[in-house]
Amino acid sequence: MASSNSSLTKQNETAEEDGVQYVLEASNFSGSSISTGANLTRHYEVGQKVSLALRIAPNTTTAMPDLLPLNFTISGPSNEQFYVLFWIDPFLHNPKTGAIELALKEIEWGGDGLIAENTSSTTFIGRIVEDGNYELVFEGGAMTYLRLTYLALLKITLEKEYPYTLMLPLGILFVIAGALSGLWVIRITRSQRSIGRMKAGNSAK
Repeated sequence: MASSNSSLTKQNETAEEDGVQYVLEASNFSGSSISTGANLTRHYEVGQKVSLALRIAPNTTTAMPDLLPLNFTISGPSNEQFYVLFWIDPFLHNPKTGAIELALKEIEWGGDGLIAENTSSTTFIGRIVEDGNYELVFEGGAMTYLRLTYLALLKITLEKEYPYTLMLPLGILFVIAGALSGLWVIRITRSQRSIGRMKAGNSAK
């Protein structure tokens, strides 16, 4: 989004800060899935935004219900709770092999402590309204059918960039070069005038 003073606002989304990864992976848990009750805590400041990134896999090759839930809560420094509910849609990718693909169908959210912002049916973004630590908890879901293999607590910040700043030295160079060429023209012109006067004087003699 363009802003004043020829700047651009860039949105940065990170799962790492000061060398710390705010990530859970199934390999860190017994079994092949992140366990119900697993949590991540991260510090946020007012104006920043929070989001989630997750990866899921089927836990069975048998028939599944049409929609499968995955539940999360985010608690802020005042212990207010905000819930985020992901609805997963399983479908047969290859009818011959029975391989099952999973797709995010929609997201539901609500509660206190966050303000949903730029959120769609497949993306959740919450704006922070109070400085402090926020805890993300995996509350479980249809784990008979699903495995949660990756979960990240993301921080979204806005940063202003000035794309034309890098062009300033080049612009200054052009100005200096232009000024020097102007002086060179003036010197040549004056020299030509002096030579012309000398020739005129010699002719008069």
